[in-house]
Amino acid sequence: MAKRKDGAAPGEAAKARKQRSASAWSEHLFLNPLGNWPSYSFGVLRRSYRGRKNTAAEFGRLKLHPVDPPPPSCPFHPTAVRWETLLPPKAQDGLLNPQQLLETFDAQSLEWRTGLLIYITIRFPGEDRLHAAYEMVRAWVRSEFVDGERQLPAILIQHAPHLVGSSNPHHVHLLLFPRTVSGLGWAAYCEDALTEDHAQKTIYDSWLAHRSGR
Repeated sequence: MAKRKDGAAPGEAAKARKQRSASAWSEHLFLNPLGNWPSYSFGVLRRSYRGRKNTAAEFGRLKLHPVDPPPPSCPFHPTAVRWETLLPPKAQDGLLNPQQLLETFDAQSLEWRTGLLIYITIRFPGEDRLHAAYEMVRAWVRSEFVDGERQLPAILIQHAPHLVGSSNPHHVHLLLFPRTVSGLGWAAYCEDALTEDHAQKTIYDSWLAHRSGR
């Protein structure tokens, strides 16, 4: 069996990455407060979790770079198979840069607002077309969160674990900002409690309705 430069076989390397990833995310946030549901995960990145201080920029940097993440404060060079920043129509063009979006959000966030990001993962077991899965999630996020009444910016990130020998299904991560953005910059926080535990069901129901065409 072929070995990597670090001496690990491809399957062993994928298993090690999976173990590191599972432990890493459990340090950042609590997933699925209402329980585990099929092909869907929900969590809220909070300013502080179990004594650990979080930032949107750090979390986004790690999700955008499943391989070779840059050191903190260095320029992003995303290694995800696909990614995109989605902005409301009145947002400044410069915020299309995900690093600038994340870092300005952190810089202008309010200390008493504990929820930094809504974190959603949609998995696609059995779906063999990456582009179809991505476009389905993209259309939902656009209509439900970005272009409608909420006017919330978002970052979409697609991971394809099979490319590194993993049996995990490909999936799309959504990093949703709980604050509107306009030509003046960051503005009002959303008023429909998307950073509360019960939003796990609210967002899940919305996704199911979109996927079924309702």
